[in-house]
Amino acid sequence: MTKKEAAILVKTGYLLQLLIITSAVLFLCPGSSEGGTILLKKIRTVPAGRCPKGIAMSPDGKYAAVTNLEGGNVLFYDTKTGKPVKKIQFTITRGTGFDYQQKKRIPSFREKPVECIFSKDGKWLFISLHNDCGIAAFAMENGRLDFPSLKKAAVIDLVTGEKYACDIPYIRTGITPKVMTFSPDGKYLYVSNWHSGNISVIETDSLKKLYDFWDLKQPRGISYYSRENYILAANFNADYITVLDTRKRTSAYLIRTGKNPRHIIQGADEDTFFVSLASKGYVAKINMAKRKITGMAKVGNSPRTIAITYDGQYLFSANYYDNTVSVVDTSTMKQTGCYTAGVHPCGLCITTDNKELWVTNYLSNDITIFRIQGKHHF
Repeated sequence: MTKKEAAILVKTGYLLQLLIITSAVLFLCPGSSEGGTILLKKIRTVPAGRCPKGIAMSPDGKYAAVTNLEGGNVLFYDTKTGKPVKKIQFTITRGTGFDYQQKKRIPSFREKPVECIFSKDGKWLFISLHNDCGIAAFAMENGRLDFPSLKKAAVIDLVTGEKYACDIPYIRTGITPKVMTFSPDGKYLYVSNWHSGNISVIETDSLKKLYDFWDLKQPRGISYYSRENYILAANFNADYITVLDTRKRTSAYLIRTGKNPRHIIQGADEDTFFVSLASKGYVAKINMAKRKITGMAKVGNSPRTIAITYDGQYLFSANYYDNTVSVVDTSTMKQTGCYTAGVHPCGLCITTDNKELWVTNYLSNDITIFRIQGKHHF
């Protein structure tokens, strides 16, 4: 731990907790660099903004976008150097937030970016705004001003120092928007809304909301099942995922997963999906053709975001309360190693060349970058 990290923890009262958690991790994960064909080597730690959450790679692999929840901004990093090169700083306005520990509404501000996703052509970055009941659509090349609802922001070039005002299109979705995913053709964007229990469907060309799926239980993770044109939605306040039919615009069926399913991703083949189970410390493997769980991997305490190598052989899990990242062999659904990240790892993403894993650390306000080493197909 650096002196800076220790100072942060002392100031926030988390130092004793970290010492206890670190001891547990060392006991649970001895020799974390052994036992698997995939190894993670920590190559650098780079500073982020206040409370980094989501992270997304641009399709061309040049940039990593990181949402900083309490900073009200998004940072863009050059993936070659690991240095921030651009910032979107939202204009802050008063709003109402939510205390997840005490489970109550609290005074806050509206423009809290929580997750982000690039459009398939890389021309847009969509950003969910936790306290603002909607998402922002930032044009990577040219700003778009002919839109009925806009968010005020400043865009700062961190290399040259140039700064300009920017109006960013805003689309209202639901209360506490979280994760977003695209249809395979990129024509539709799906947004999960935690507190209003709905998933919004947005047409990407017009940036207009078309309709909603309702009656979900705190939906967070979502993923698209292209074989059936279904959306898989993780109900965090339940023990199942809901399978939504995009053609009939209704719920098709449920799949029991275990308590608190949080994040869903697709595997290498069309029918395989994985879901993190936050309260149980597991990652479940789902076979959609069979409509059931076919494997469970024990990982760390409170797995948050998960990601998978492009060949589907290995999965990574950000374990929030253990301050670790797990590596899982997806063929055996066994953890083959775990590695120390920063304090409260939350989001993670693999670079487009499949060579690095970037992990956002919510409490230490930084990003851990690992090199992915071992036998797997790039």
